[in-house]
Amino acid sequence: MTRKTVKIAKGCTHELHYFSTEEINIFQTCLLAWYSKNKRRLPWREIAEVEEDENKRGYCVWVSEIMLQQTQVATVISYYNRWMEKFPTVKTLSQGTLEDVHKLWAGLGYYSRGTRLLEGAKKIEDQMNGQVPQSSSELIKIPGIGRYTACAVASIAYGERKGVVDGNVLRVMTRLRLIGSDVTNQETVEHIWSLADQVVDQDRPGDFNQAVMELGAAVCLPRNPLCAACPISSICKAFERTRIPKPKNKNRKEKASSLYDIEDCHLCLPKENPFVTADGVQNYPRKKKKTAAREQKYFVYIVHKKEKEFLVFQRPSSASMHGNSHRLANNPSEGRWNTKNSFSFLCTM
Repeated sequence: MTRKTVKIAKGCTHELHYFSTEEINIFQTCLLAWYSKNKRRLPWREIAEVEEDENKRGYCVWVSEIMLQQTQVATVISYYNRWMEKFPTVKTLSQGTLEDVHKLWAGLGYYSRGTRLLEGAKKIEDQMNGQVPQSSSELIKIPGIGRYTACAVASIAYGERKGVVDGNVLRVMTRLRLIGSDVTNQETVEHIWSLADQVVDQDRPGDFNQAVMELGAAVCLPRNPLCAACPISSICKAFERTRIPKPKNKNRKEKASSLYDIEDCHLCLPKENPFVTADGVQNYPRKKKKTAAREQKYFVYIVHKKEKEFLVFQRPSSASMHGNSHRLANNPSEGRWNTKNSFSFLCTM
């Protein structure tokens, strides 16, 4: 099999971590056939498929991608439909207010996403003649659009031949190619991006990218993946590894492991954190353990004048969770309640 290898991770060009030409053909053909039969009918997909106005098509995909960040598809659908009814085009959004946006966004969380959409629409109207950029290199210049979103919008709405990497794609790729290094490491992330660009279908890049994400969401699950239903299990190295009979002899066991975990390879599972047979394909992807969240207690002050007037403060627009929303006065608790200190704090606000 002919393999295209690009040195991304230092010290490793092992064929396990790359796709051959034959494997790419299987990947594209089998996955797209599966996607055509099993894809979910979602409002933004239907618009992308039938909308002839390129500008509106790009806008609709852009909105969906922003809403889907950190949020489940089932939750997004109703918010998306209401949004498109209120702001059907970039122009109508650019004429809206932050209050309008936050009212529609209420309950979806991460309010800065809505704020960035509004800022992006205003930039497109004011600086780009009202035209949504059609390339990932230009889309990334829009507020709130990062590498993934730029490539997703460009491929789905405009057919640009760019791969995408989100959490689902990352999980699929690490299992297909036995990538056991820490997926929060930039070197690993760049290698996965290079694979995504390598395998994306040239004729249907948008469908292919959505198919990989759909596979990760419906089949290649974080827990209890449905390997028997996977259309590309024949090229999955993690699945292949789980089907090797468990050696009884310790030396044979070490030899079998060495076929998949290459010494000094920066993409293989590390020696100190080896493959766990009982976990199967769930050995991939690997992440560093999160540090425990620090608990912080606050004193919250309810200051009111008359019955319906309360002292509140507006959060900055840069706040990720509730940008521009309002809050009661508060300050970190450093122990027991102290009336004098609390009064002094309020006087400084």
